[in-house]
Amino acid sequence: MPYNTNLFIPTIPNQDLENSSGSLKVIMNIGCKSVNGSPSNNAVCDAYSNDPDFIQPNDYSLTLDITRNGTNSKSTFTGSSEGQTFTIAPGEFDVYGKLNGDVYAVVEKKGGYYKNNYIDYNPSTKGDCVNVIQPLVATAGKLHAEGIIYPLTNITCIITMELEYGNFVLGNFVKPKTSFGDMLQNQHMPDAVIQK
Repeated sequence: MPYNTNLFIPTIPNQDLENSSGSLKVIMNIGCKSVNGSPSNNAVCDAYSNDPDFIQPNDYSLTLDITRNGTNSKSTFTGSSEGQTFTIAPGEFDVYGKLNGDVYAVVEKKGGYYKNNYIDYNPSTKGDCVNVIQPLVATAGKLHAEGIIYPLTNITCIITMELEYGNFVLGNFVKPKTSFGDMLQNQHMPDAVIQK
């Protein structure tokens, strides 16, 4: 008897498989960028980023935030370039970050003050999450990434916070005198871009 190649056999979804957890690894990195630095941009970032007081991943407090079946759960952990791995149920997830360190600590040691200094915080993401734009009134250094994890998958969310030092002059330890009006006039706002 010949086989009927047009025969359709329905399959029943496996609820256990659909609800099976996946693995999420969260990696935190810190970068340095100098704009109009003296004696050079490379010199500024080399001096700052190689100093023990430069911001490190563990200066960030990260929170993994997930909601499943109407129940919200949060897990707070320290940022790490090696990464932290979580086993979570399928669905959306958010990672929030708060900076606990002082970005000016290396400036106090290495110098760099000059008129119109500014420090921008430029977060970006790679892997299986996307960067979420922060409002201009957000706390300095704050970050937010989001993504989706599917059943039985292993995914990685890499978050990089680039510290942009603008108009810093190495060896200058004198803080410029500025009025509140000068601070508002010279305030530098970062470009808002969602990076995938």
